[in-house]
Amino acid sequence: MANFQYQEVNLHYEVYGSGFPVLLFAPGGMRSAIDFWQHGPWNPIEALQRHFRVIAMDQRNAGTSRAPITAKDNWESYSTDHLRLLDHLRVDRCHLVGGCIGGAFSFSLMRHAPERVAAAVIQQSIGLDQNQSLSTTCLTVGRSIRSSKTRRLQTVRSRPFDLIYTMKILSLAHLKLKSRGARTRS
Repeated sequence: MANFQYQEVNLHYEVYGSGFPVLLFAPGGMRSAIDFWQHGPWNPIEALQRHFRVIAMDQRNAGTSRAPITAKDNWESYSTDHLRLLDHLRVDRCHLVGGCIGGAFSFSLMRHAPERVAAAVIQQSIGLDQNQSLSTTCLTVGRSIRSSKTRRLQTVRSRPFDLIYTMKILSLAHLKLKSRGARTRS
């Protein structure tokens, strides 16, 4: 168990395994916390830690993380938390796995810092931007990523809770990075 603090924000996180980093965004709505993974049909911490450096976190004011609540809080507040945690852990680039509201956290992070995301696996996403359809949100994020001078991310349809498919997506993205000589500091 570890905590990272910046300003008045105190984020709880846990790191498992070694290898290319995978940042997890748990289901649970605004109570998105590490413990939620244990109650689902698939636990990415257990499934991925043998092959990746898995970073699980409690979102602000969920689990044991704490932060002040203001009227200005929005998706960007969470993306800032995520980027600060990645910086603290010295992670330049990572994969994302987001379940339920974790999909919205993933899309927000890809929109704000696409160069930091190698690949993302989204499971049963909720919280779509302005109630747009998922395909519209994926297209918007894809445009943002392409326009940021980064490599184009491929959009794939994910089969929920399929470990082999998830591993394949993350492994292929990691191999592409290595073959292009990209930095994969973990």
